[in-house]
Amino acid sequence: MRNGRQQTLWHSQRGAAAIEFAFAIPVLVLTLMILAQLGLLYFAHAGLEHKVGEAARFATLYPRRSNAEILQKIDASGFGLASSRLVESKVSNGKDHGTDFVLISVSYAVPIGMGILGDLQITLSEQRRAYLP
Repeated sequence: MRNGRQQTLWHSQRGAAAIEFAFAIPVLVLTLMILAQLGLLYFAHAGLEHKVGEAARFATLYPRRSNAEILQKIDASGFGLASSRLVESKVSNGKDHGTDFVLISVSYAVPIGMGILGDLQITLSEQRRAYLP
């Protein structure tokens, strides 16, 4: 049999909210960290698309641009992207049904700083074909 004090403690609800909060807060913090990282990843992807789109637009201007000029444009454009994280920028020429084109490929390394997992990197790649005048 339990005495009166043990029975009171057993049925007491005091402090239950604090324990529930202690269980819930790590899940909430982890969810916020993941959402922040996804936002940074989305921002980097948008910047990469912008960078490749600007290079493709530049390649289609008259007079015809050289591959070196297009690569310079890739390095110069792109909002929010650090040039030091560019993994690869490549421009190659080709012909499709008698029409000249330039294939622009850019890869960018996005650091994922979750702290717990160490320093991870995700490499984003974007490619666009621009038909020349």
